[in-house]
Amino acid sequence: MADEQPHRLASQDHRRGPHLTHSSEVRIETCAVTTDRAPAAQGPYSQAIVAGDFVFCSGTVGIDPVTGVVAEGIQAQTEQALTNLAAILEAAGSSFAEVVKTTIFYAEVDHFPAAQRGARATHAGPAAGPVRTGQRPAAAGPPGDDRGHRDGARRL
Repeated sequence: MADEQPHRLASQDHRRGPHLTHSSEVRIETCAVTTDRAPAAQGPYSQAIVAGDFVFCSGTVGIDPVTGVVAEGIQAQTEQALTNLAAILEAAGSSFAEVVKTTIFYAEVDHFPAAQRGARATHAGPAAGPVRTGQRPAAAGPPGDDRGHRDGARRL
């Protein structure tokens, strides 16, 4: 394994990096992913990190990245948050078709049906699951959190 070249990503656009993480046995290249098609990260983190063939997306909210306006209503916020995640996944070379798990947070139990409709409307698939929480980001309603795989993930 020591003689093998680390996996190189085909496209480095929208990525800061690459950074190489390695031990004596495993070498994993990581790259930060950014796109202007989703709201910018509001802290010291990236919209996503590609680590080998895996994509780890940070949470995002239902803000239109062009206007900076929060979508009106829980369903629209959920749809926008998942649209933002789709843009981040695309910038990382992936898509919702490869997503293993998505968590949608909402503040009020009455918001569950609207959050669920929003998830279905975006074709996020069965990996999108609303979860009630007592807190939400200062910026807006329900954020999304994504853990996906690039290039040939098996779907269960």
